[in-house]
Amino acid sequence: PADDDAVAATLAQARDLLALCELHYDDEDRFVHPALERVQPGATEGIVEEHKEHYVALDELRALAKVIDDSPAAARGTALARLYRALALYAAEDFEHMHFEDTEFNALLWRHYSDAELIRVHDELVASIPPEKMFLALRWMIPALNAPERAAVFIGARHGMPVEAFRAALALASQVL
Repeated sequence: PADDDAVAATLAQARDLLALCELHYDDEDRFVHPALERVQPGATEGIVEEHKEHYVALDELRALAKVIDDSPAAARGTALARLYRALALYAAEDFEHMHFEDTEFNALLWRHYSDAELIRVHDELVASIPPEKMFLALRWMIPALNAPERAAVFIGARHGMPVEAFRAALALASQVL
């Protein structure tokens, strides 16, 4: 808690994670939920409410990070512990939320849409992400992917990105791996 640089780096990572979570919910709301609603009206009602709760939680986590920013070094330990515990509980709830989406919603999508239709939704979603947010997402995704998944991402990116952006993505991969 007394190391200003370590605290700043940790808070930057936490804020990046919160921004990525927000991007994830926004993208689901804009692209995935409409696809689900077309085949089963009302399917997303509960999840939409959970997303609203998640947005509130993200704001609360950002507020806890701001408390750390505003705290003198001697008081940071308590504030960091509060943020850590709140972030852990948020992550636990989000993993449960994503488990439902990954099992129930994916099954519904696979039952009602062809692979080509799902790829089109995916591609529209990816195309909507501004470059700076895409790099934020890649920073977290690249290390989490296994080698074949990583290769597929970069093969797709190579054909869908401008050369300079692709080089930047490779440099990012080199940095985070």
